Amino acid sequence: MNSLFNRGKLQIKKRTFPEWMVFTILIFPFAYGLLTQVLPLPGAIRFSLDAIIVFLFVGFFIKNRFMIKRSVLPSFVLIALIFTYTLAVYVINFQSPFYYVWGVRNLFRFYAAFLIFTSFVEEDLATLLLKWLDALFWINALTSLVQFFVMGVRQDYLGGLFGASGGTNGYTLIFFSIVVSKSLLATFNGTENTILCICKCITSLLVAAMAEMKFYFFVFILILIFTSALTRITKRKLAIVIGAVLAVIVASFLLAYIFENSENFLTLERLVQLATKEHYSSQEDLNRLSAIPTLMKSYITEPLQQIFGLGLGNCDTSQISIFNSVFYQQYSYLHYTWLTSAMLFLETGFVGLILYISFFVMCLVYSIRQLKRGTGNRLFCQMGIVMSILCCVLIFYNSSLRIEAAYMAYFVLALPFLSSTKKESKVDAEVLH
Repeated sequence: MNSLFNRGKLQIKKRTFPEWMVFTILIFPFAYGLLTQVLPLPGAIRFSLDAIIVFLFVGFFIKNRFMIKRSVLPSFVLIALIFTYTLAVYVINFQSPFYYVWGVRNLFRFYAAFLIFTSFVEEDLATLLLKWLDALFWINALTSLVQFFVMGVRQDYLGGLFGASGGTNGYTLIFFSIVVSKSLLATFNGTENTILCICKCITSLLVAAMAEMKFYFFVFILILIFTSALTRITKRKLAIVIGAVLAVIVASFLLAYIFENSENFLTLERLVQLATKEHYSSQEDLNRLSAIPTLMKSYITEPLQQIFGLGLGNCDTSQISIFNSVFYQQYSYLHYTWLTSAMLFLETGFVGLILYISFFVMCLVYSIRQLKRGTGNRLFCQMGIVMSILCCVLIFYNSSLRIEAAYMAYFVLALPFLSSTKKESKVDAEVLH
């Protein structure tokens, strides 16, 4: 039994097993902190998502009778090309089959999820899931307030529903980006209450200040710019934009006040400084925009290695020893696993990095085309455009696209494909051979 909210009324609609599994994939990141930090469940429970992904990925081909829908075909071909490329490079740079399996798992599970979303999710389910994210936003905000004021949790440990351990900001960043961009777009389109939208914006900035999420302020401005560009100009939009900019300024002052450091007050110059400084958290590790040049200079100096990488999985790490690479054991102090761009460059080189970015560019182009043609859900296409751009930014900021939080991002990337997958013709998968 499934609850479907429509115009404020609760309706009941039966859901298929794959649809429930999709729901589980998206909601799991919110429950993981509770399951592992409050309840005595091991962290390995996250691997249950892998089993769901594999099961549904097989179901993706069976449902479509081994045929690929026309709208999804280019993405599928690119994913297949990335897999073929990583396999070919690994044959040349072979170290351990376990390394490659782990690398494939960490990279391709999100592509599999994307294909699953385009196949098993329809517009009504997508709308419901977005409403669930809206509801979880307020629960997360309340949890964050309790953590901050009652439990004394600060900075990167302030994760709300995502837990109270280091690294939760990666989850919060993607989550807030989805909820706020959807709210702004819906409000600018005239389908959401203005006061509700303003409250979401202010709440997200407040939580970001308490968690010292400086980068979210930059992301918020990007979202504001792109959502404004995608919608028509109105007096209400202008008022919201002005109010949002003022909210960013106030939240920046609040961040500086909470942590008693004037350097926390954000300016454009300060953001550039944070992004381009030589190191991140120590005198030995990598920083965001300088990570790849540093790796090229000192750690991966041969031209062929820079072009093609050291092999998918050969630089990865895991608590399971057979997946913990020799390279990581030697150079873990660089903290390169904190950056998606650094990991991709090390393992797949410039070619792999370009192919990886190409997927988001392809989603961006498709979303824009659907929006211009008017053949897709307007809000979904607009959200797809914003998320495609944000993903390209996140590649160089942190590793959030390599953790379970990325399922939420790939779900939004799949939204523009949903309305066109029912009536379109199918293309036999044999064309891929």
